[in-house]
Amino acid sequence: LKHEAIRKRHWEEIMQITGHKWRLDPDMFRLQNIVDANMLRVYDEVQDIASSSVREADIERRYHELVAAWKDQELTFSEFKHRGPIIL
Repeated sequence: LKHEAIRKRHWEEIMQITGHKWRLDPDMFRLQNIVDANMLRVYDEVQDIASSSVREADIERRYHELVAAWKDQELTFSEFKHRGPIIL
């Protein structure tokens, strides 16, 4: 649950399945919040959320890499078999 890929939306999902609400501020969030939520009873669901968050972060990272790679690319069209420019 400490992984950097876990975002606010994932914590909100965890709060929904545990039925407990807590503040996510680093100054206010304590291990006791997790203990009080009895997170072990929904361990599988929490594990799925945590695993999904890591996969989502990887997809986001690859997306940003693709955007950066294609950002300055200029595409040009050439004539095809002397029929003129290709129209999309």
